[in-house]
Amino acid sequence: MISLSKVLEEIETVDPVTKEGRTFSCTVITCDLERDKGGEFLTLHNVRLHKISRQKSKKTKSKESISTPPNEKENATRNLLLPNGQTRKIHIHLIIKFNGQEVVI
Repeated sequence: MISLSKVLEEIETVDPVTKEGRTFSCTVITCDLERDKGGEFLTLHNVRLHKISRQKSKKTKSKESISTPPNEKENATRNLLLPNGQTRKIHIHLIIKFNGQEVVI
């Protein structure tokens, strides 16, 4: 099992070689309140956090992380970049698996 806070830390970590977000796999529950749809399990492979700007993490100076826009933190959402170049928005509290590990809040 892995905590949600650890998942978010891992998602926002930048690969030191490529200077891009690290790739990961996750399973999320879909939810679209506007269209009254969702409740399905969606597994995403080889995705990375989709961000334009990067900054040094405040926790450790040596570890880079990808910054998230303020509205993503307020709404508890993240945009993921799929291998085909498309972007998918997920709600962080609906992540149920991360790299094969069950996520606990």
